[in-house]
Amino acid sequence: MFKIQKTQETQNGMKKITSINASFNQLVEILGETNVKNGDDKTSNEWNLMFIDTDLDEENICCIYDFKQGCYENDEIIEWNIGSCDFCAAVELKVVLSEKLNNSLV
Repeated sequence: MFKIQKTQETQNGMKKITSINASFNQLVEILGETNVKNGDDKTSNEWNLMFIDTDLDEENICCIYDFKQGCYENDEIIEWNIGSCDFCAAVELKVVLSEKLNNSLV
């Protein structure tokens, strides 16, 4: 089983591992409001998340961010990067989010 919690923690060495297509509104519905608002020329919205695999008793920090997406409407589907230091955690987070996104469309 997996848990996703917002965190203020960050981790040096995080990089983009994968991405997911969703709207800002869809992600807010699943993750709550963003906890990082950058407003720089590269990223405007970001979630720092603790991704917890309760079966393996592992915790990894991941982030979801809108790298170089420019201006977009909150209901517009865009590509969101998923970054982490842990490849498996980022991929598993993508799977969990994809399932939640698919369930919200039903």
